[in-house]
Amino acid sequence: MTDNDSASSVIRLPLGETLKRSFLYIALNFKDCVKIASFWYLLVVIDILLGFPSLSESLTAQSQFNRLASALLMSVGYAAIAVCLCRGIILQEKDYRYFKPALDERIMRYWGYNILITLMMVLPMVAIVFFQLKNKELLGGVGSLLSLVLIVAVGIIVTRFYLLLPAKALDRKDFSLASAWQLTAGDRGKIFLGVFVMAIPGMILVMLLSALNTYFGSADSFIYKIIFSLLSMSISFIDTCLKVSFLSHAYQYYVYYKEHQ
Repeated sequence: MTDNDSASSVIRLPLGETLKRSFLYIALNFKDCVKIASFWYLLVVIDILLGFPSLSESLTAQSQFNRLASALLMSVGYAAIAVCLCRGIILQEKDYRYFKPALDERIMRYWGYNILITLMMVLPMVAIVFFQLKNKELLGGVGSLLSLVLIVAVGIIVTRFYLLLPAKALDRKDFSLASAWQLTAGDRGKIFLGVFVMAIPGMILVMLLSALNTYFGSADSFIYKIIFSLLSMSISFIDTCLKVSFLSHAYQYYVYYKEHQ
């Protein structure tokens, strides 16, 4: 293969157009997103039974365990929503109904890979922060800047692997982490930037919810906790749908052009 052939085989994602399509898809199909997520709102019952660990600031072992259990259950819910939405975008599978149960091997496989990629991102970031804090006096002010640069670099590298998730939602056994890496070779930072942009609405909503919580003085009433838990869950679901929309549209683009080169 010549250098020209190699250059022509590199696929470059039109980031602006992909972001536009991703946002529009969620905006125009928001009712479908609500139907997909509706069953997983039952997880608020788990939150109630565990004593609202998502709202607790306690550092006791039991509280930490409940918080972890709640987070893991929520992550399964996000995986189920992601798989359903991804197949709807790419395969046009739209058998959406309110409170339709969804939990199968495909969802658990998606969940497992999502956990794996998240750990691939989080563990190096934690190590960088730990090293910076441990050597704070030695590194001085440069240490914080260097840590930020390294954390962003880790994010840029690892988010390329997130393209594996739509493939697993489509049951593609031939698509691996290496496949995701090779497919995004021409766009080292675009997946990271795209995921970041799609996360902005969720960040804004979290800040607004936090401001409301501060305004009401973290009320301790049972009704308040249920409402706050439902709002927190809604923001997480919206954030999931936006990111999945972007990854699904990006996957579509990369795979289509790879198969039609």
